[in-house]
Amino acid sequence: MNISFWPPRLICFGSFVGDVLSAGLIFGVLSILPCSAQEQPYPTGPVRFIVGAPPGGPIDVAARLLAQYIPAILKQPTIVENKPGAGGIVATRTVATATPDGLTVLSAANSLLATEKANSEAGYYVERDLLPVLSIGWTPNVIVAAPALSVSSLKQLIEFARQHDLNYGTLGSGTTTHLMTEYLFRDVAHVNIQHVAYPGSAPALQAVAGNQLDLAIVAMIAAVPLIQAHQIKALAVTSNRRVASLPDVPTLAEAGYPGNDYVTWVGFFMPSATPERISHSFARAALQAIATDEVHEKLGALGFEVETTSGEQFKEQVSAELDHWGKVVAQTGIKAE
Repeated sequence: MNISFWPPRLICFGSFVGDVLSAGLIFGVLSILPCSAQEQPYPTGPVRFIVGAPPGGPIDVAARLLAQYIPAILKQPTIVENKPGAGGIVATRTVATATPDGLTVLSAANSLLATEKANSEAGYYVERDLLPVLSIGWTPNVIVAAPALSVSSLKQLIEFARQHDLNYGTLGSGTTTHLMTEYLFRDVAHVNIQHVAYPGSAPALQAVAGNQLDLAIVAMIAAVPLIQAHQIKALAVTSNRRVASLPDVPTLAEAGYPGNDYVTWVGFFMPSATPERISHSFARAALQAIATDEVHEKLGALGFEVETTSGEQFKEQVSAELDHWGKVVAQTGIKAE
């Protein structure tokens, strides 16, 4: 099986091509969204961003950045609530069962989709229970190693793993990083490295930095500060090209494993019954916030590529990826624990 996840909107999805927009075209989306979305005031009350991970990961960073700008645009306060656990299931259920009034928003990554397919008891169906509102961009994942581990490249890691018992951490069983890394190690490189589930990127990275965990595979946006501080070692990024914030770190293809690229996108969802007027208002406000130089600079410094997909295009992307992850789960046989 040859799995590639690059670019995030254009591959692995048959004939589907999503509406990918770079920063320079964000205002084009703003003009496309119906003006009626702005004709009525946004519902009154705090806008709660529900994050299915501890602070520090990509979905948390994205939610907190938007939460700084949304109040001035929607004229409502914002709250970021971290609800880690069960690979994001706790947070997803919270939003899926919330009142559809635009005041409860899920900040999530594509692991949301993989978890549904890998866990028969997830308790939600994205297409039934959630409304995809907007994805704001993507970040590569990165394979990092503990400072005490005597390897400095992915090739050395694979050879070392043939002779030693190692473990690697992800955000949970059945998540995208678990599925793809297990495939890479077990089916492509033919080594057995034990998987350890963590509630989020930050605790997994802390374990690697403290030499309690050999490896972690996480979204790069969470790992860059520790890599640049030389507290952990970066072995490879999972995009098909090197990234500016880690120019010396090779891609999987450069490390000898082409065709296995995958990235983590971040998007926002509301309860499925949320009126279109409200979801469009939120999308317009989010796009306006994303278009600021400050947000771009902050996200770019962490290796985040700002590319937005909204409305029907985002719904189509989610549907196509759900189908894709269903096939990956069937082919790998991996289920959430």
